[in-house]
Amino acid sequence: MQAEQTQLDKAVARVALECSRTEDFLQTLTVRRMKAEDEQRGNIAGELHNDMNQELAMLAVDLRLLLRLLPAGDPVLIESILKLQQRAEVLSANLA
Repeated sequence: MQAEQTQLDKAVARVALECSRTEDFLQTLTVRRMKAEDEQRGNIAGELHNDMNQELAMLAVDLRLLLRLLPAGDPVLIESILKLQQRAEVLSANLA
């Protein structure tokens, strides 16, 4: 009876040790996954930031070109385009 109890105790100890190792491994994997997700979010945010900045810069250039094509007779339209161009430039500078 004593030998069976000792064997049972050893088996329980082995299972407990294996459970502990498994928990440690899962915790390590969870930390790695979280770090990878954070890195991926950072990469995506950087790409979006760059794309948005490029689009705003191109918008400012397009508005500048539009101003050159407009006849001088409509000051309200010219003023509106100038304001849009300035806003695009400010937004682009704020993203940089």
